[in-house]
Amino acid sequence: MSDQSHSPSEPSGAGSSARSGAPQRDLSSLPAEYSASAPRDGRKRRETGRERAERYRRKRKNQFIGVIVFSVLVLAAVVLAVIVNRVTDARHAQQDPLAKNVCTDSVTPSDPQQATVNVFNMTTKTGMASDIADKFRERHFKVGAVGNYSGSLTMPGRTSVTAVVRAKSSALPQALAVQRQLPDSVFQEDEKRTSGTVDVFLIDQVPSLNEHVDKSPGGLVCK
Repeated sequence: MSDQSHSPSEPSGAGSSARSGAPQRDLSSLPAEYSASAPRDGRKRRETGRERAERYRRKRKNQFIGVIVFSVLVLAAVVLAVIVNRVTDARHAQQDPLAKNVCTDSVTPSDPQQATVNVFNMTTKTGMASDIADKFRERHFKVGAVGNYSGSLTMPGRTSVTAVVRAKSSALPQALAVQRQLPDSVFQEDEKRTSGTVDVFLIDQVPSLNEHVDKSPGGLVCK
């Protein structure tokens, strides 16, 4: 008898799984084309309903964020524009101390050819009405009556006034065009007038008309 012992034979295929220390490979990390559910003929895997819903949700979310960002930018631009306008108005008010004395609604000054000016001298300087009338003619204003005036006139409270401009309310554009020619002048509304002409009463010496004339809309200075 032989004393060599023979171990029973193991079933075929069982040794691969019974061998100690052999790790199992994780197939979940493989690309989709190698997964069991992927098509074997090379075609692209069809998108599932859940994936389609998730993609649509992300798209809507991005669109919503885009709308919010755009709205914030538009609002910021509007607020910035308002702030800039207020700062600009404040600077103009500081540069023009008479801006707070505007007493009429904003109107657009008329062209010089559309305004007829009457110039009256209330000072002791002879010939000043004629001198100022000639300056208005040089700027293409129509000139009506020119002369001295000794009647009564409501004087403005400000002592630095050189002239008083008077016209009725329907002639405010012409009055504004005339007033902006005269430095330190004030406007007085006169509804008793029957014509659309503008009167200029010189109550102090006017060395010259303004060199730079503002032609933008605005109100007349009354104080």
